[in-house]
Parts: sequence; structure tokens; C-alpha cells
Amino acid sequence: MTAPHGGDPAGDQRLDAVVVGGSQAGLAMAWHLAQQGRRFVVLEPAPELADATYRARRVVVATGPFQVPFVPPPAAKLDASVAQVHSADYRNPQALPDGPVLVVGGGNSGFQIAEELAATRQVDLSIATKSPMPPQRRAGRDLFWWLTRLGFMRVTVDSRLGRRASRREFIIGTDRRRLERAGVRFRPRVVDAEGRTVRFADHSLLEDVGVVVWATGYRSDYGWIHIPGVVREGQVVHRRGVTEVHGLYFLGLSWQHTRGSALLGFVNDDAAFLAEQISSPIGWRSRWCWGRAGRSSPMRLGPARSSPAHRSSS
Repeated sequence: MTAPHGGDPAGDQRLDAVVVGGSQAGLAMAWHLAQQGRRFVVLEPAPELADATYRARRVVVATGPFQVPFVPPPAAKLDASVAQVHSADYRNPQALPDGPVLVVGGGNSGFQIAEELAATRQVDLSIATKSPMPPQRRAGRDLFWWLTRLGFMRVTVDSRLGRRASRREFIIGTDRRRLERAGVRFRPRVVDAEGRTVRFADHSLLEDVGVVVWATGYRSDYGWIHIPGVVREGQVVHRRGVTEVHGLYFLGLSWQHTRGSALLGFVNDDAAFLAEQISSPIGWRSRWCWGRAGRSSPMRLGPARSSPAHRSSS
């Protein structure tokens, strides 16, 4: 928790805004609020905040889009002797038991981990869909330099290109042929498991599996937001981070407005936009909203999860 900007944390905790999440998105929002001279606090998960109550006119949820590591159902059917780890907890090949490894997940994390492991052991990589694989560098420049200069990072989600791009992931810096040369065996999607045997979508089997790395990405967890209509089928209902609930905003979501919305170098654009919405004279005349345990609150929040630092995953 940071001390409330413009006040004593031990004193009156009526604030202009509460920012939930102290990562880059939350800090970007805090900077803009500070420029406006607002009283605010930035909250991160901490035991001492379990029963704390903050009263504010605005709440900005900046916990990011990736809070809970996702593992598919077949994982529960594997024998207890099979070592399983999610990519969020993967550190290096030495941290895994000896022997072949099955890596599940065709995103950047899956490809990177499979390539690293292939240097010292047999690796099978299970991918559900094929993704474009642009090189990390082209004509002496990093790929993101080109994407930024060409305007792709600011393509909006409601544009034709944005709608297409938001539905697929790019695998950057590696390619299938390079992994095949390193000895990686490609497998289709995992559909089932039993004991130490894994079954794939083409009905083939991989037997005597000893180690599995689940590079299967993350899911959002907004169960701590007890406000009807804000989250539907696991997705935040918003437009550019502005929800239908007056005073509630989101920041740092994937494709919140552009391709760069959830990325370090571009989240400030969305923070600036939300700061403009928050500074609206009409908006600041609303009644107070409660966070956490306010008894008569239209806005009730519980303990939040923040996005971890991680490799990109699918």
C-alpha cells in the first residue's frame, strides 16, 4: 500500500480515488491523479489490508488481465508421480526432475520453455492452434520498433484490423523449424490423460510421462468485485476501461483500447484517457462509493489479485 497522496494514511481515509494494483498500470494511473491534485491511495494485496475500508469517489481496478494460472482438466487425471508445474512457476531446466518433458501450450511461453529444455533432454510440445511467427529482429531493428513506427501498437480494438488481431497471438523470436532442428517433437492439443499417459486430439498417445510444464496461460479473477453486471462470463464489460457503474474504471486489460493497452510502454495512454474521464466536473459531483466493507455501499470490493510478472502465454 502507498500512503494516500495528499494525506495521512492514519487519518481521514475519504479519498478522491482508490487505485487497486501497484504494477505499471496502477502507477501510471497514480501519476495522472497526482497531476490533478487528487487524494488517492494505491493498494496492493497485503495481510494488513484484509479488513481495511477506504471511501472514495472513484475506483480504478489496475490488477491486469493475468491473475490466476490456468491448468486444463486433464492435469487432474495424471498420476501423483508425474511432476507438474505451470509456466508461472517454471525457473530453469535444473529445477525440473531428470528425463523427458511434455510442454503444453503453443504461446510464447511454451515455445521458449521447450527450446530451453531441448538443449538437455527430449521435449514434446503440444499446441492447439498455429500462430504467426515473426522474427524478433528485422532489418537491424527489434520487431516492436517496427510495430510501433507502423502504428500497429495503437490499432484500436474496434477497427477491422484490431478485431482480427485481438483474436490471435503472435509467437515472437522463435519458429517451429528451429525447435524441430533442436529435436522438439510437436504434438496436437491435449484432450485427456490417465495415470502417466496423455492423449492428443489426433488420438495419438504419449506414454510414461514423467514431467509436464503447463504453459497454458492465465485467467482473470474478478470474484472479489461484488457488483452486478460488471463482469459477464469472466470478461469485464467496459468501453475503453469505463464501466456502466458510475465511478468504476479498469486499466491494463488486454486490448482495452489498443494492441498496446496491457503492455509496459503503452498503458500510460489509457491511464491518461481515464484521468480525463475522472476529471470531468460532472463525474466528480457523484455520491461517495465504498470499497470493501462499506455497509450501504453500491460498490463492494474484496481482496484482489494482481497480475504476476511472467512470460507471455497462450
